[in-house]
Order: sequence, then C-alpha cells, then structure tokens
Amino acid sequence: MQSAVNHERSPGGVGTAVVVDAAHRGVRSAAATAEWLGLEVVAEAMWVWAAPTLVERYRPDLLVIACEDADLRLTLVKRIRSSNPDTRVVAVLRGGREIDHRRLLEAGALVVLTHAKRPDGDVEEKLTARELEVCALLASGLRNDEIARRLWVTDRTVKFHLSNVYKKLGVRSRGEAIAALRRASGT
Repeated sequence: MQSAVNHERSPGGVGTAVVVDAAHRGVRSAAATAEWLGLEVVAEAMWVWAAPTLVERYRPDLLVIACEDADLRLTLVKRIRSSNPDTRVVAVLRGGREIDHRRLLEAGALVVLTHAKRPDGDVEEKLTARELEVCALLASGLRNDEIARRLWVTDRTVKFHLSNVYKKLGVRSRGEAIAALRRASGT
C-alpha cells in the first residue's frame, strides 16, 4: 500500500523541516535546500494534502511546500500558520500571478520562490488538483467507494475522474495508472 508520506526521520537537536511537493523531483531539491540551511528534514511527502498532518505531527521550524493550485496553496498556508504559528512556510511555485504571491505573503508565508515550468508532458501539469487527489487515494489502495467517501463525492464522480486520469495518462487500468504515477514521481 502506497503512503502519502515518502520518507520520515526522527527529529534531532537541530532545526527541522518538512518538505511537501506533488512532484517528487521537487521534494529532493527542496529537501537539499532545507539541509543546506542546516535544518534536519524530518519528513518528505509527494502529496500536498499531507502538509497539515505532517506539520501537526512534527512541529517543524520550516515547511517547504509546492502546490500549483492557488486557492489550495493559500488555504494550506493559512491553516498551517494558524495551527502552528512557529512553523515558517516557504512556498515553491512554477510561475503564477503576482496577486497570488502577495496573498501567500499576507497569509504568513515567509517567502515565495518561483522556478521555470517543467517540460510539457509532466503528469502534474496534465492532471487537475482533484484528479491528483483521486490518484493519491488510488495509490494508497482505496476502492472507488472509499475514495468517494473521503472526498465527499459519489462513486460516479470518482469513476469520472479516474476515466479522465486514464485518458490523460494513456492507460487502461488502476494498476497501469499507479505505475505511470510512480514512474513520473521517480518512486
């Protein structure tokens, strides 16, 4: 069963960081940045929705988060800053609007870092935020009815999202979709 959390370590005596990025390649570079800053990376995840749980669990000094959905990103920063004001947040984006960057800073993000978009064909860019959520739950081994309950939607809606995922990834089954997602994330 695939977990949303890719890697966890026990916290030591130095400053700590949690790194969350929907694209696993970004997790590694963000983790390297946190370590370069002298922080111990206590948890890494590839699903953005894992951020609040990891922050609550580890109470890190720094959260490095990458999320392309502006509303979700803003909601996460507000939630994390209100639940643990001692955790500083660094948002890593691939472009975006200046107004969205300003809102993040106003919500309490320490800094907003941007970098160039990845080449076309990246899974993260092909799928919507909701399709990525469905994929995360799919990869964790849940059935359609369990995914529907978690997302507060109908089974039919889950089937609709999975159908779109299959088309966008060029696959025909759950197993092929999970394999394609793992290949894309480097796991």
